[in-house]
Amino acid sequence: MTNTSSQGTLSKAKASAMMRSTKFMLALVSVVTLTYFTTTKLLISTVSRPQLNNSLLKRDYSYVTQEKPRLPIHSHNDENRDDPVYDALLIGAASIESDVWSLDPSDDTLLVGHDAWVLTKERNLKDMYVDPLLQILDEVNQDLQDGEHPNGFYPSDPGSTLFWQIDAKNEPVTVFNKLQKVLESFQKKGYLTTFNTETGEWYYGPLTIVMTGALPITFPVEQIAGLKVRNVFVDAPLDDLSALQARLDYYGNTEKLNTIAITSSSSFSKITGTELELVKLGGLSDIERERIRLAFEKAHNEGILTRIWSTPGSPDSHRNAIWEDLLDLGIDLLNVDDLLPAARLLYSRSNF
Repeated sequence: MTNTSSQGTLSKAKASAMMRSTKFMLALVSVVTLTYFTTTKLLISTVSRPQLNNSLLKRDYSYVTQEKPRLPIHSHNDENRDDPVYDALLIGAASIESDVWSLDPSDDTLLVGHDAWVLTKERNLKDMYVDPLLQILDEVNQDLQDGEHPNGFYPSDPGSTLFWQIDAKNEPVTVFNKLQKVLESFQKKGYLTTFNTETGEWYYGPLTIVMTGALPITFPVEQIAGLKVRNVFVDAPLDDLSALQARLDYYGNTEKLNTIAITSSSSFSKITGTELELVKLGGLSDIERERIRLAFEKAHNEGILTRIWSTPGSPDSHRNAIWEDLLDLGIDLLNVDDLLPAARLLYSRSNF
């Protein structure tokens, strides 16, 4: 009797445990399902109200390339974002920036990071940028027919380009040489913007490569100018375009400046003469506005795009006022660390 009773009690306990386990699994499935549909609904809403979302879903190219306007935003120090490439593309940024290092000249690896002490072998250009960009372009062009021009990253403007700006933090000539090998897979598929120096013909691809940063004597201006088919371009100093022109004159280059420099940039202080800590709240002063206007005018007369970095960043209201003034003055790429506020500001100014 005792054994039979014990076995019955044990069976009831097992049945009860199984029932609790089943209820738990059903509840878990419900939570996962609810989370999936909630997250999906949230993602769909980003078309009209940009915001960053779950990392895994962000990496689905169909979400990254969903219908949205291309915004004149430059994703500054893009590698510091939660999801480099994807965060910027999700809001339709027109430009991204990678800080790149070459530590070992004996291999082709390029590491990514703003400072040397954050570099690791896992944070490399191939994994963080080359593979994602190539995968997205391959996906959006999977039905491309022979003779058709490749589509870009922006469905609302498939013929427009994404500027990928490479800031060589050391050994710029070595970075340039390694970059040429990195870009082969893009160029073979017609994804890169190029300029043929012999025929004078442009080919506008969905991806445009620009080397940015300071212009020391070691910057590969001569190498870029010497390319027969130029697939990398220079980010000219916005505060002194003549400095780049002087370098080109020295090398005997007679081409138009905008066939070598597509973009230009300088710091806020260099353009305005105002140190950041002395900038008054509430937007640009009349003097600052005039100096920026003149710099933009010179660049635009050369057919070169403009960007100003290290602009006042706090408080937010002051940052936004500076952005508004720069946009009113005709800046082409707004240098941005905080993507969402910039996207919202641009949406509020336009009929998106």
